[in-house]
Amino acid sequence: MWRKNTTIPVQSFSLIDIPASPTKTTLYVVGTQPLPDALLGVLPKWGRKFGHRSTAIVPVAAPSEADVAGIQSFIEFLRDEYHAVGAVMVSQASPVFEHARHLFDAFDDDAELLGEIGVAVRAPGTLTALAPAKNAAQQAYEHVFGADSDPAEALIIGATGPARALALALSNSAGNTGTCRVCLTTLDGKSMTDMRRRVADLPEDRRPTLRHIESQLEHDRLVTLLPPGSLVVNATGPSEKDTPSPVGSAALFPKNGLVWDLDAVGVSSPFLDKARQQRRERGLRLADGSAFHHYQWLAAATAVFGASPTPADTTKLLKQIG
Repeated sequence: MWRKNTTIPVQSFSLIDIPASPTKTTLYVVGTQPLPDALLGVLPKWGRKFGHRSTAIVPVAAPSEADVAGIQSFIEFLRDEYHAVGAVMVSQASPVFEHARHLFDAFDDDAELLGEIGVAVRAPGTLTALAPAKNAAQQAYEHVFGADSDPAEALIIGATGPARALALALSNSAGNTGTCRVCLTTLDGKSMTDMRRRVADLPEDRRPTLRHIESQLEHDRLVTLLPPGSLVVNATGPSEKDTPSPVGSAALFPKNGLVWDLDAVGVSSPFLDKARQQRRERGLRLADGSAFHHYQWLAAATAVFGASPTPADTTKLLKQIG
């Protein structure tokens, strides 16, 4: 989600110095990286589109590790400020759910299911926790591969927030048709245990298959065994040039398959590079994560501003990001 540094100063998430009380409608954006200039420009435009004439966007710097006291202090600050419209949790969605959920008055169903609070919406006397990531993941998939795209199977590598959101979105969609089996894999045993607990009460046909794997070779085998027309997704975490691919040289991507790297935003990645080597021979369709993250931002903004844009408006709004 983060691409370009901005010169706009950020406020300390340790909250030794609590941000000054806002004097106008203010949306806070909490993250470990600077907010891209494009989003700093577009978020106020979206606010005006959704009925908020003048919205200040205030980045809040968060540590890479969860700061329990800081998280709770920020949510308390947000709850008590009249002009605060809410906050988007870019990198702290799970810690906010874990350490500050008691400070919220209401939750949507997906917050509990995903174990995260991606958006906090403030109204007089009420602070609501929302997790719009699952619905945004479904919209992004349909945008990238087509609304009528129906993969034979889906293998999602990773147990990050985006991985969970997409796995649950596709499982729900597959449950309506009974045609797609969704499997989520991870090397992280703790994340897998948490995910198993959260999906335990879902109907079987809405529940993704969860697999704890121990090596890249296992991923290679799972990818190779996928039937033609399947979807393979990398969602293991932020991708850099030297980030190892979760699949190795032994992986053979499914014929006529879909390959999606949610972590590569506007750039290639070792995962996409491996798929690109087989693209012509296997008839693959490749996509990076730009659209996925743009839809996540739009979902967060519409949740905060209480908007329901039409499909035509959605297309126009996404184009404003660039």
